[in-house]
Amino acid sequence: MGARSSFISFAAAVCVAVLLPALLLLAEGRWPWLAWGAVAWVIAIVLKIPASILVAVVLNRAGKVAQNVALGLVSAASELGVAAAILVYAADRPLSTADLALFAVAAGATELLVLAAVALFAKTDEAVVARWQAGARASLLVRHTFFVERMIALAGHSGSRGLVGLTVLGGPVWAAAIAVVGFAATDGLAGYGQARGWDWSDPALCRRAFGAFAAVSAVELGAFLALLWSAPAA
Repeated sequence: MGARSSFISFAAAVCVAVLLPALLLLAEGRWPWLAWGAVAWVIAIVLKIPASILVAVVLNRAGKVAQNVALGLVSAASELGVAAAILVYAADRPLSTADLALFAVAAGATELLVLAAVALFAKTDEAVVARWQAGARASLLVRHTFFVERMIALAGHSGSRGLVGLTVLGGPVWAAAIAVVGFAATDGLAGYGQARGWDWSDPALCRRAFGAFAAVSAVELGAFLALLWSAPAA
């Protein structure tokens, strides 16, 4: 039953990644912005991987906290910097609310679909599977980790890129600052946990970590939606 319900939530996450952009297209978002959002994510990953390796080498003797603070900032600079650059140099203006929301959502949706494809075809270590099964029997959060993690990440991607987009298009600078700090904190904490060998199948750790990630994503997405709500209609 655990594996079956986990697969159902996995499929639900994939459906969200497909349906949310589709709804924004129906709300008069334009196809090029969906493509630009996906392309922005791909370019950011291509830039982030070698940059992260370089930072890890340079800070090899630093503590894990310092390393992952730096890596979190590299991640934020890569992903949000590319998004900002596309909006500055490749955007046709004025930009509608639906266009900006579609651009922001596209990155998280693209990441979700790529990770789902990898999860379907990748071979997982038997020890990792055994730990997950034990955790899944004790915790619904562990059982539905993919769904929960990806929904939090989708909210964070959407909120952070939306905030950066609003700043680029003339909104307050503090919007981009929230996005950068939130993105760096989330990726830095995740990287720190990986470096420390955290067992993500442990129910207590999973609750604490996902609670922190969800809080950051809620701030990012909430700030973006609040600014959209208060802005004049485009």
